[in-house]
Amino acid sequence: MPAGGVAPGTRVFALSNLFGVAVGDERVSAQHGVVSGTVPLEARRGAHEAPYRGDVYILDCTTSNPGSAGGALVDWRGRLVGMIGKELRATATGVWLNYAMPIDEVARGYRNVLGAGSDPPLPTPDPDGLPYDVTLLGIVLVPDLLDKTPPFVESIRDGSSAAGAGLRADDLLVAVNGRSVASRAAVQQRLADLADGDPVRVTVIRDGSIVECDLGPKPQAGRKP
Repeated sequence: MPAGGVAPGTRVFALSNLFGVAVGDERVSAQHGVVSGTVPLEARRGAHEAPYRGDVYILDCTTSNPGSAGGALVDWRGRLVGMIGKELRATATGVWLNYAMPIDEVARGYRNVLGAGSDPPLPTPDPDGLPYDVTLLGIVLVPDLLDKTPPFVESIRDGSSAAGAGLRADDLLVAVNGRSVASRAAVQQRLADLADGDPVRVTVIRDGSIVECDLGPKPQAGRKP
């Protein structure tokens, strides 16, 4: 939980122009709810992934509807704790999300726009541009032919952990350790986020069915099968 954040179970009020019904100086709508949890945002609008990848508050009331985006989320003391997000669907499930960005995240973005601060620079990528080399697990993915090439398995190396886990050519990777992936780059980033030795579990779609595969511990970089 970031400094200044609110914990799950906190009672909050969502103040917004619900469904865009208010005009001029009319009063905004107020909804009462509870913060259900804080999770990384993995969502999309239509076919486009949401560019924000930070944490958001998930709310138990229907806040993210037309007219509500940009509204205020305040706690029972009246303190501003977040900003209501626009309409988005969860990438993994497709359900509509009711969420708010923590006010610390909003303030940091505001400062960056004004030039008063900046986020730390991103780590320098590997020379080959890959956050993690999936061939360390024995997986060869199809080449990046498009901006977002789906992570189809092209082949599996004999004797590798992927082969032992039962992965096959033409499998479509949809999750790594329970976190959704929609592209080759996303698979590499999910694996890069794991520490060496962490268990690696992948979810694939094979012949229309969902298959779970346990690849064992994540190998260290430089140790190929």
